[in-house]
Amino acid sequence: MWRQLTRPQKLLAATVLTATVGTSALIYNKSQRERRQHAKYLAAVRDDPLALGSAPSYLPTNTFAHAEPVQLESPADDNKPHALWTPPSRREMLNLLRGLDKDGAKIQDRDENEPPFDLLVVGGGATGAGVTVDAATRGLMVAMVERDDFAA
Repeated sequence: MWRQLTRPQKLLAATVLTATVGTSALIYNKSQRERRQHAKYLAAVRDDPLALGSAPSYLPTNTFAHAEPVQLESPADDNKPHALWTPPSRREMLNLLRGLDKDGAKIQDRDENEPPFDLLVVGGGATGAGVTVDAATRGLMVAMVERDDFAA
């Protein structure tokens, strides 16, 4: 029968036979390795009655596991406000935005040589609006211009 096969058929048969034998050998070796590992596990369980318990049973009986959180020291020049600092109240912030003093009295006019705004923000998108609000809450005089907003 082997003589009647053509050359490509012989190559195909040899390839299939080689693949079958190789796959069978791999499966057999893997199953034997798993059997050995399982036998070692069963022997360990038989020798140690606590092996089926929880994870701390693997520790010696006179020890315990303990962990403490690690606190990294903060750098000396961090930007956190002082512990006694309190943020301005809503009324004080509204007075400052209206151009009044914290107590509600009118702030004296600026000099003519002094620029009218401390900060000019170009663009009222998400970043521009955020910068404007942040600067205004810090007490700066802010102007914001937007290309498409003719009402401003």
